[in-house]
Order: sequence, then structure tokens, then C-alpha cells
Amino acid sequence: MKDVMKLKKQILNRKFVDKIDSKVLIMAAGHDRNVILKDEITLSKMLKDCDFYLFEDSKHTIYTGSDENIKLFYEKTLNHFSN
Repeated sequence: MKDVMKLKKQILNRKFVDKIDSKVLIMAAGHDRNVILKDEITLSKMLKDCDFYLFEDSKHTIYTGSDENIKLFYEKTLNHFSN
């Protein structure tokens, strides 16, 4: 757990984030037990060019959820990388 917290501090460090020049896509699951939503939101706000989408009713593997979520997952992904 110490390693995870150390890595989290590095990732959410402004010096690190400012070096990211590419467009970033973050898709977050509202019921994820593996990823901390608050940290995903924080990171998305720190990035220069980030598309953030929340699947409120999904668990960790968003693309294996409901048909609607699968459709939205692929639409958001394709849209992000085609622009």
C-alpha cells in the first residue's frame, strides 16, 4: 500500500502532469473498487487536454457492463481518438 500511495503522489504532482502534452481520455466507473474516482477527477482537471467521462453505474470493467455502457464506451473512445 505504501508503494501505491507513493505512486499516487508522483502521478498527481503538477511537475509530472505539466509534462503531458498529448490528449488524454479518462473513463471512470462509478462503482470501481480498484481505482479511486476522486483521484481520476483530480487528474483530469490537472491535465491540459483531457476528455473525462463517468459511467456512474459501472464497475471496474466498464466495457463489459450494460449494452448502453458498451455503446457509450466505444463511442467515446472512437470520438476521442478521431479528433
